[in-house]
Amino acid sequence: MPIFNYTKPMKQLVFRQTKLVFSRHNSYELHISTECSKIRVRVIWKRMMRMNGWPLSEVIRFVIQSFWKNPIIIIFMLITPLLLLFLSSTILQEEAYEPTIGVEEISERMQASLLQQDVNVEQITTAKALNKLSAGQLDAFFTVENQGGFLMLEGSKPHANYSTNLALNKMYANLSADDRAFDTLYLHGTSQNNWYDYIGPGLIAFLAFAFTLICSAMLFSRQVQTYEFHLNGTRFITIYFLLFSILSLIQSLLILSYSIYQLDLYFAGSFWGALLTVWLISLVAVSLGMVVAAFTRTFFQFGFTIFAIHLTQFYFSGILPSENVVWMNRIGLFMPVSYSVEALRDIIIRNEHFMDISTYGLILIIFIAISLRLVGYKMRKQANVAP
Repeated sequence: MPIFNYTKPMKQLVFRQTKLVFSRHNSYELHISTECSKIRVRVIWKRMMRMNGWPLSEVIRFVIQSFWKNPIIIIFMLITPLLLLFLSSTILQEEAYEPTIGVEEISERMQASLLQQDVNVEQITTAKALNKLSAGQLDAFFTVENQGGFLMLEGSKPHANYSTNLALNKMYANLSADDRAFDTLYLHGTSQNNWYDYIGPGLIAFLAFAFTLICSAMLFSRQVQTYEFHLNGTRFITIYFLLFSILSLIQSLLILSYSIYQLDLYFAGSFWGALLTVWLISLVAVSLGMVVAAFTRTFFQFGFTIFAIHLTQFYFSGILPSENVVWMNRIGLFMPVSYSVEALRDIIIRNEHFMDISTYGLILIIFIAISLRLVGYKMRKQANVAP
């Protein structure tokens, strides 16, 4: 007796043979052959829940219960995009930058015009102005000489340079044509510097950190799952960290070299000082990735933690200019990438030596030590409770 009949005008197909085959990929196949056309039809059903299947109501209840037990999923889908839009708008729509300009021997009319444009004006001598410009406490110094005005820009911040030039041009618009000429000198950088030259050091630090964090966390997570806890945990962590530090050094060298020699990033400082700084933030990523792998239990926790670290480091580390957003700058004090960004800008743009910014390097080393300490504590704790 046929299983079922399928009738069409002028043609009748009678299915007579069936065979149920179970595959090793958790699915089953139903092979049907026909008597008249000899056509072999294969139908494959994937076993989503059970072999016999679940009713639709059971599937809906299962999904709703999954959401209820993991509210972080709903927060991640609904709240996180809004938070990112808020942070982006806060940075990109911040109030116009108010430069701080030191002045000497300028007329009261000039000074009044600058104050009307919300420019911070400070009376200062030339010698003190040079010291403050070098320390980053002034954005520019302006004075009037016999042949016209003289402007010295700090030069490392494109938005500060733009605001200063705009303020001076508006000031001169109210003066006679004979008083418009003034010479401009850059303490750091040149007039050809653009936004890439300012953001570039931050992108180098962030990319080295981000990809090292992902790779370190993923590999260490697999190692922890197969780790024999009767072995020496300190030795295991040390060897893993040292081997990964060699790979991160190669990565730092490639990123820095490609940015300078291929992408033509403005570079005025020591290459080896910049390389050491990038390597330090990569080592922070290695140790932090080990922490993430050791303290997360599920794949979702692992992925969410990595994603959250990347976003916070990008928005709160000063990669994009956010001097006017005070609360973001305060949060940035707890972000290791922020210290590497400032250190790289000091070396690459401001031509400072690594010893001049050694405080940043010391803070990064403290981050590494704390992270490794946490990993050692977690692994010893797991070893004590392991069967």
